[in-house]
Amino acid sequence: MTDEEYKKNLETEVKNILLEKLKEMAEVKPEYYDYSCGNNEYAVICSAMSDMAKIILEIS
Repeated sequence: MTDEEYKKNLETEVKNILLEKLKEMAEVKPEYYDYSCGNNEYAVICSAMSDMAKIILEIS
């Protein structure tokens, strides 16, 4: 395997990992972060990250 092939394979693998993690983020539901112990900031951040993941998946 040439260096160029290795680089291309690595890039593809990284893209696949990132896409899978993005899909997981998009599936986050409010009940998953209810344990925030009254810290509403954490829930807001989780909700925003989930919404952003959904948007990125829709446009890609």
